[in-house]
Amino acid sequence: MPLPLRNLLFCLVSASLLGGCWDAREIEERTSVIAIAFDKHPEGYEISVQVPVPLKIVGSGGGGGSENGQNAVQTFHGTGKTLSDTMDDIRDQTNQQLFLGHARLILIGEGLAREGMGSLVDAIRRNPEVRRRQWPLVVKGKAKEALQTNPKLEQIPAQYIITMMETGQRTGRFSDEDLGKTYINLSNPAKNPLMNYMEISEGNLVWKGLALFEKDRMVGKLSREESQSMLRLREQELGETANIPCGHKEGKLVFRPKELERKIQVKPRKGALPEIEIFVKMKGEIIEKICDLDLRKQGIYEKINRWVADRYEQTDRKTIRAVQKKWKVDAFNFGNQIRAHHPDLWKTMDWNREFPHVPIRVRYDVQVLRSGLEAK
Repeated sequence: MPLPLRNLLFCLVSASLLGGCWDAREIEERTSVIAIAFDKHPEGYEISVQVPVPLKIVGSGGGGGSENGQNAVQTFHGTGKTLSDTMDDIRDQTNQQLFLGHARLILIGEGLAREGMGSLVDAIRRNPEVRRRQWPLVVKGKAKEALQTNPKLEQIPAQYIITMMETGQRTGRFSDEDLGKTYINLSNPAKNPLMNYMEISEGNLVWKGLALFEKDRMVGKLSREESQSMLRLREQELGETANIPCGHKEGKLVFRPKELERKIQVKPRKGALPEIEIFVKMKGEIIEKICDLDLRKQGIYEKINRWVADRYEQTDRKTIRAVQKKWKVDAFNFGNQIRAHHPDLWKTMDWNREFPHVPIRVRYDVQVLRSGLEAK
């Protein structure tokens, strides 16, 4: 083949391999959703989406000026028998195609969560635009009402909730379960999802604890104190500060955990249910002293270590008892330890039925590192 013809053929073949930008869509031609709320409705479902208004956002240009809160966003609502019908109802109200790739927040009304989220999770998982790194939250009452809150610390209301969740997770006070982990927990027969539980109070969205799930159905809610136990035992999070009794004296010490290491051991027993032992090693500091206790006395730190350990053990035992006897669901995911390390034992058990009767013991080893500026 002549060289010029060969070069021409090479160029034609190379050009055919270039995808180009034939399907590109400008960002101005999309309605970018930042938060989605799902609720039950007599017709089936109600979906609400919060969309930032470009002309109202700082730095957007156009001379419209910047605004905050609900003035900087627009919320669309749709209803339908299926989730697809509901989203189509919202699309009919917007001038551009909805884009879910920027969404960072999924709010689920408690009524829908208790009824079961199987269809919801299936539809979300099939949508390639929905990112796994976003927060699924259960909201007391209607989830759409959470999108109407008007905090002042962020320009966009949904961004305030996102920042609050990121801060709480980073400090170990909230669960770090995102949408991707929810998918994994639903797919694993030995795991159950866990979601942060929110409540609207005086116009703000407030963290109130953790929502317990048996697969895709919410079965209960933990109190704030119980939620801290769950975070320590399930996710090895530090949790909040703890009020510790000063022995037999009136008043209390305030202990703040700084380091935590948790180990779970499954002990099979012939002819009986296995035992589960949890050992937690914790280090922390006394940040407040509200009692007549002299911290300079010899041996006082050994006593404080024991007081702190007793306090955590009592709280954790109370939480374990409530989860086993009241909700009867393995929210700690102890079953996954059996499935991973004792597969033969796992195959012989009906874990969901037997979990409420399994002996579970917890023990703490606490070391107080310091007591403040003055040890007295």
